[in-house]
Amino acid sequence: MSLKITENNGVYFLRGNLNALTSNFLLKHIELLKELGHGITINIDFVNEIDAFGMLTLRNLYKSTLRRNQNFWITGNGCKEIYQDFMSEYLLERKIL
Repeated sequence: MSLKITENNGVYFLRGNLNALTSNFLLKHIELLKELGHGITINIDFVNEIDAFGMLTLRNLYKSTLRRNQNFWITGNGCKEIYQDFMSEYLLERKIL
């Protein structure tokens, strides 16, 4: 299944699979939005699958928005697990775990 991105009131809704085949599409789309200086809110309620490539893409987007002092939010079902994954990587990078 492909990935569809729609916008409603400044929130970008992902629908489909975020995987090796679709991650680059999301990355390019969000990078364009970041160039406009916007904070980014992504809703993942309608994502059926996120594989390792999808998680890597979300992590990279998160890191790049932090470097630009922009806001990046992920909302919806599964966002707690994504947050925990981000925090685990953060702690491992700093050798806290």
